[in-house]
Amino acid sequence: MIKNRKADRWRTIASITVLLLLSANSVFVEQDTQKAEPNLVTGELNIQGKYIRQLVLIDDKGKQQKIDNPQKSITLPAGVYRLGQVLLESGFSHYDWKSKITIDPNDTAVLKVGAPLKQKIKAHHQGRILVMDYELLGIGKEKYTGGSGSKPPRFEIYKDQQQIASGAFEYG
Repeated sequence: MIKNRKADRWRTIASITVLLLLSANSVFVEQDTQKAEPNLVTGELNIQGKYIRQLVLIDDKGKQQKIDNPQKSITLPAGVYRLGQVLLESGFSHYDWKSKITIDPNDTAVLKVGAPLKQKIKAHHQGRILVMDYELLGIGKEKYTGGSGSKPPRFEIYKDQQQIASGAFEYG
C-alpha cells in the first residue's frame, strides 16, 4: 500500500511538471508571435487571372509560400519572390523559376497568370510530314503543360467541307 502511494505521488509530480513545461512553452510561443506580427511589413499582390488552384512563390531565403485557391488580392510579407508554380483547376501547370515579383508595402504588385487561356497550334513541314505543335498559354503568355492526360487535345483538318484528317496531340 505504501509503495503504491509513493508511485502515485511521483506520477502526480511528473504530470504537474510536464503540464508546467507545456504551459511555459505555449506562453513563450504566443509572446514571440505577438512580437513578430506588429513589425511585419506587408504588401499587396494583385492576381489578374482565374481558375488557379495553387500558387507557389519562393522568397529570397528559399522558403516556399503555397497559396491554395488564391483570391484576386493577397497580402504577403514585403520582399522579392520568384514564381515557382501555377497549378490550374484543370490540372495544367506552369513552372517558372526566373520571374521575380517584388512585394512593396507602398505599391501593389501585379501578377498575370491563369485563365483566360489561349490554345495555339504551330504547323510546319519536315519533308513529307506535317508536324503540329500545341501550346496552352495563360493571360501572361505563360505556357501550361500536363493536365489530366486522360483526353489530350484533338484536331481535325478539313478541305472545303470534307474532313481529310484528325488525331490527338501527345504531351511532351
